[in-house]
Amino acid sequence: MEDDLSEGGTSIHEKKMSWPSTLEEAKLYDLQALEEVDRMYYTVRINTWKRLPQLITSLDHHSQCEGVQVIQVVWCDEQGPVPEEVLHHKSGKVVVERHEKNSLNERFHIIHDPPTRGILSMDDDVLRPCLAIDAGFFKWINSPDRIVGFDTRVHIIDEKDNRWKYGYLSTSEKTNTYSIVLPRFCFLHRDYLHLYYNALPRQIYSKVEFEFNCEDIAMSFFVSSLTDGSVPLLADYWAVRTLVKLPSSSTISGSPNHKRTRDDCVDLFANELGLKLGFIAVTARHKSSFDYGYREPSKRK
Repeated sequence: MEDDLSEGGTSIHEKKMSWPSTLEEAKLYDLQALEEVDRMYYTVRINTWKRLPQLITSLDHHSQCEGVQVIQVVWCDEQGPVPEEVLHHKSGKVVVERHEKNSLNERFHIIHDPPTRGILSMDDDVLRPCLAIDAGFFKWINSPDRIVGFDTRVHIIDEKDNRWKYGYLSTSEKTNTYSIVLPRFCFLHRDYLHLYYNALPRQIYSKVEFEFNCEDIAMSFFVSSLTDGSVPLLADYWAVRTLVKLPSSSTISGSPNHKRTRDDCVDLFANELGLKLGFIAVTARHKSSFDYGYREPSKRK
């Protein structure tokens, strides 16, 4: 099934309402409350680029999860025509959302509104069992204003110049801390995609577009800035560990300047979003495989 681009690349939902256009306005915006369907089902949005075998494998697998109502494939027209096995996927759950512009910002540009407020944002080369996905979904239902992620990263502060830098998974695991999750596999509220596209500071938006990188850091930091500097939440540790990474010969992270670019993004985005005062990395793993990520402070009487 295929969704055509609406006039001017503007989504149907955007035509119905006026979204905040600045960061300060976005901070005052109230997310739409969950309805009954949002507590039972979620929408998968898969970003893909010239990796058809991985995409088909992902569609075949995730379409079998009972909680999946629809799978939206974010398809850039520069890839060429949509293959029949995607356009008319055997599950009947797949909708192709075609985008004219080739930009990583487009993964968060909703052209036609998903039927649920819960979004599972993912890349085309990442799989997890349905049960593990459910673990993240049920945690998100309890905190729909937060991102619930499966992939931790952390910012590092350089003591020499006070610049923030990007810490890979290895750094997050070594320090047992995190402050960033990746939208290559995470749950978040549908409204955050609209807010990203309309209210994200333009310097950040332009940086993502120019570098063809860092949209994951941008979304993670953006939602933290809208939730009073709160770090994202994490799925249970056992669910996080079920990752299956499909092999691919083409990845952005393989470029020679990848680390330097992401260092620059972390520092710039933290400045633009006002996170350098009070935003700190928190403990990732506790004692239990179910107790993973940020803990709400206990309330004493």
